[in-house]
Amino acid sequence: MDERRQAETSACPVLPLEGPRVRVRPLERSDLDARQAWTRFNDPLGLIWDMPRCSREENDRWFAYLTDGRRHLAYGVTDHSGRLIGMLSLRDIVWGDAARLGIAFCPEYVNRHYGTETLLLFFPYYFQTLGFRRMLLDVAAGNVRAVRCYLKVGFRQTGSYWQPVDAMPDLRRLESPEYASLRPFFRRRWGRVEALYYDMEITRSEWEARMGLH
Repeated sequence: MDERRQAETSACPVLPLEGPRVRVRPLERSDLDARQAWTRFNDPLGLIWDMPRCSREENDRWFAYLTDGRRHLAYGVTDHSGRLIGMLSLRDIVWGDAARLGIAFCPEYVNRHYGTETLLLFFPYYFQTLGFRRMLLDVAAGNVRAVRCYLKVGFRQTGSYWQPVDAMPDLRRLESPEYASLRPFFRRRWGRVEALYYDMEITRSEWEARMGLH
């Protein structure tokens, strides 16, 4: 389905979306190259959250995949100087029902409420312009910052599961007192490290109730 056909009335938000500190617009091919310059997470467990480096050819294929317009849509998040600070994607799209959210920010913009601002800006476009009924996501339980952000903007947990970790973290770090709170989110099973993930969801009616639109 053509995304442009979702904007049925002038009252619905249209791209680009302008917030106090961020701008959300369609993803551009050059954004994937700009992402390559993002710094890495300093946390020893950051291998799980870091986005992989890709070749130009891989980024070409990745861009085509993310922006096919049927099962996937993607957006760049910039500050008002135009710098790419984040990316937002929708996958597993079922038009008229739901899509699964993916969101990532440059590490230096994490813990500064940019994710919260971006989601609150994106919700009206997602529910009103694109016409979805639900927004889904999955998040590593150990990514406490992200879980806190999602709960803050209205998501609720609907399930949990364990998933193998491709980029193996050094679990000996979890023996340090500073990482004690993260130990329940990782386990070894059959010689592999697994991380606990949460399924989360927010519905259009829940978002409307939070916004006082009912």
